[in-house]
Amino acid sequence: MGSHTKGVAPLRTGERCGPQRQDVDLLHRVLRVRRQAREISGHRIVGEPKSKAGIRHVSPPNSLVPFLETYQAAYSGPGPDGPVFTRKSGLPLGRRQLSEAWRQAVADVGAPAGLRTHDLRHHAATTFARKPDITLKELMATLGHASPVAAVRYLHATEERGRALADHMGNISAGSEKPRKASEAAITDLGGR
Repeated sequence: MGSHTKGVAPLRTGERCGPQRQDVDLLHRVLRVRRQAREISGHRIVGEPKSKAGIRHVSPPNSLVPFLETYQAAYSGPGPDGPVFTRKSGLPLGRRQLSEAWRQAVADVGAPAGLRTHDLRHHAATTFARKPDITLKELMATLGHASPVAAVRYLHATEERGRALADHMGNISAGSEKPRKASEAAITDLGGR
């Protein structure tokens, strides 16, 4: 999942290493984020996400579903408790293996050498935040943030966004012009009688 979904599904590294088959419903495009996997002193520790807000549902884009179906059929562990993302050995994916695979993928495609997997979470969050009608509460839920302070980091002001907001205000103003002109016409008609 690493390089493909991180840019479109805002999961933390531990959340990508933690899902089991029972957490994935590709028919309904739902990934239930309810555990994360960490490595402490070489031991895999699976627990709840970073905060209560981290327990959430994330929907992968339609374009990713066929990739995930193929990946699960070929690589995911068996049974409902089987890890979704695994190493070549079949063991659950760990942070170190994800980092190694990520560095290789970055080199293979010629991306900037310092690009981190977390940068793609940031990209996904910024992309979601640019959706014109998204609310702060929806952004927080998607990212798994308990605090608006964390989610607001992704609400970057851009010239493009500024123009879109100005156009939105212009459309509202243009819409209010019609009733005003109609009222003025009605008053003029009344005055002419």
